Amino acid sequence: MADQAGAGRSAARRLGRQAVKARPTLARPATLWDEVLTMPVEITAPDRESASALLGDAVSHFHVELVETAGSATIVRLRPTSTVPAGWVFELLALVERWLVAHGLEVANVHHGSRSYVITAPHPDVQREGNPGPAAAA
Repeated sequence: MADQAGAGRSAARRLGRQAVKARPTLARPATLWDEVLTMPVEITAPDRESASALLGDAVSHFHVELVETAGSATIVRLRPTSTVPAGWVFELLALVERWLVAHGLEVANVHHGSRSYVITAPHPDVQREGNPGPAAAA
């Protein structure tokens, strides 16, 4: 009888708490954006005036400097500040989009490491979430 009681207790212990198996995680491939605090992002501005405007807008989230080139273009070099949250890339994209719209520019050339990106301005008729469309402004 004692053997049966002992067997019942061990069965209860086994059923009461099940071991949780760890779920496998997929390895994320490394990207150039992983080394964000050491590599600057460079945005080519068509002129010094628009470059200065971008610099003024970016200074709250990034360390910023203007780099003069041999041609008429000016490069705005950005590095995230140490207090920028992990989503700094989204802030960068929003910053560039606002800058393009504010200065009537169609595209921005963005360079990070050995990669180059072209960011296009949103079409003026496209309604953004939270922003009224053209019909609502009338």
